[in-house]
Amino acid sequence: MTRKRISCFLALAVFVCPPLFYGCIFGASDDNKGKSPSLSGMILIPSKNHSFQMGANNVAAPVHQVSFTYDFYMDTIEVTQGDYQTLVGVNPSYFKSSLRPVERITWFDAILYCNKRSLREGLDTVYRYSAIFGIAGDGVDSMNGLSRDDSKKGYRLPTEAEWEYAYRGGTQTAFYWGNSEDSTDAYAWYSTNAGDSTRPVGLKKPNSFGLHDMAGNVYECIYDWYGEYDSLPQIDPKGPDTGSFHALRSGCWFNVPSVLTAGHRGKEPADDRNLDVGFRCVITR
Repeated sequence: MTRKRISCFLALAVFVCPPLFYGCIFGASDDNKGKSPSLSGMILIPSKNHSFQMGANNVAAPVHQVSFTYDFYMDTIEVTQGDYQTLVGVNPSYFKSSLRPVERITWFDAILYCNKRSLREGLDTVYRYSAIFGIAGDGVDSMNGLSRDDSKKGYRLPTEAEWEYAYRGGTQTAFYWGNSEDSTDAYAWYSTNAGDSTRPVGLKKPNSFGLHDMAGNVYECIYDWYGEYDSLPQIDPKGPDTGSFHALRSGCWFNVPSVLTAGHRGKEPADDRNLDVGFRCVITR
């Protein structure tokens, strides 16, 4: 993995938050079943009954066929600091700007954001847990009893297969704009043009699905545990059942173009918070 570590050290104040503080241990009430999300800022990714070649021809990511039995919606931009602060009430980011992607969040913070966004729209929450532990006023370090209910149609993190399919936008080239690094500047914030920081979202050209910043700016949290792919064809894959790290995708503001390719994979522990990691949400159609 080509990714340097940029960590922020904070004074720890460990606490346990009652699940109802976040309103996420149970889904929204039965009265909300069947409600549709607003889908504001999202775009339909036409994946149902489609297949693609996923991977990068290496040991950890052999190229293999992936097929989907459903469509999904994805945020057209990475979750911004402005939206995160409005919904969660804090902004942990180092590079402060309401229009830049939120960063210095843990994987657990992203999970809670997804549930809060579902509750804001009266949808059933996808993630369940029994308790959360974290840093007072600044985020979550762990969750007890965390599980995902795929029957619920609320907001969630993408699977690694969903993310790569969305990145490719129907292509099988190294980047979603082709095979040449020469066009990287038009599509991504990376080591040459980012100026040693994140940049406001949505300013670079989108891919063919209309998704911005799928390469560069910040790495994006994936729900899957990180592990070697199976080389056999897969249907609606969700990654390994357990692991030590969660997958990251997209590359970030300090990476060179070779790290921004469709098949590149990153990883980090779920409780890490770094200046180069953010996320975007999906919702099953």
